[in-house]
Amino acid sequence: MRSIPETNYSLCEAWGRHTREMANSAQQLASTSRQGVVTLESQAPVYQSVQLMIAGQRLALKTDQDPAVLESMAQEVNACVEEIRRNAPGASSPQIMALALMQLMERARQAEQQDAYHCQVIERHAQRLEKLLASMDSAES
Repeated sequence: MRSIPETNYSLCEAWGRHTREMANSAQQLASTSRQGVVTLESQAPVYQSVQLMIAGQRLALKTDQDPAVLESMAQEVNACVEEIRRNAPGASSPQIMALALMQLMERARQAEQQDAYHCQVIERHAQRLEKLLASMDSAES
């Protein structure tokens, strides 16, 4: 497979933000669960119609996602597709889409791995902080 030059991929940035938010929420839930206090609020999603153009194809969606975020993601997919078209002029549309999917999935996988690593680091620091606070509490007693 031909290597494709790096470009600005806010899709992966958006995915990274999303996974970091999920990790932060999980971290907060784990923290409050240890304290024995858990409150979860449930809100019904509000669906809206959104139209996107991806690789020349119009997609009509009903979604509860932010349309601006979806449009940004579509722009990033289109940029990836166009870059592959320039670098592989003989490739068919299905091949181009498959390559774009593979490239974007690889970036998402890398972002997930980085997020998992950072969550582990945060958990280790939280455990150290808990031990430090416990030793300070016992020293005060």
